[in-house]
Amino acid sequence: MRFLVLLGLICLTNCRIIPHLDKESIRISKINIYKDFQEKGYTTAGMYTLFDDMKKNSISQINISDQNKEKIEKILKNAKKKKHNQTKFGGGNIFCDVYFENDTIPHKVIISNMGIVYNVFGNIKEKRTITIDLTEITNYKVINQEDLTWLSNFINETKN
Repeated sequence: MRFLVLLGLICLTNCRIIPHLDKESIRISKINIYKDFQEKGYTTAGMYTLFDDMKKNSISQINISDQNKEKIEKILKNAKKKKHNQTKFGGGNIFCDVYFENDTIPHKVIISNMGIVYNVFGNIKEKRTITIDLTEITNYKVINQEDLTWLSNFINETKN
């Protein structure tokens, strides 16, 4: 019995509950994309380090139009939000400084390429992209087909 109580206390103190966002809570004032379009994959720690390296090396940035900023804001509002855990990501990611309204520091945000998730039988389970806010340690999983198409086109246009 003591073991279960101890286990429960450990779980409660280590769990982070992310409140459900309403439609008005994500408000972006500005997005800058780093002009560093490497095709190699990264771990979470590697992505975090890359942000520091890009800032230190003064990598130039692309300012995103208001129209694209508003579309990304809408996509994040519709995405499934959950706590980010250390993981590996494939290549072709977009690294951004995202300035949310009423926040004094830019958030380190990565927009991943669209990927396919398979079930145990080798069938396609879902197509998705993950946007990671490393500052808030949060994943936004996008599975809406229209949003995936727009993000894929946005990533391709940004790299060209």
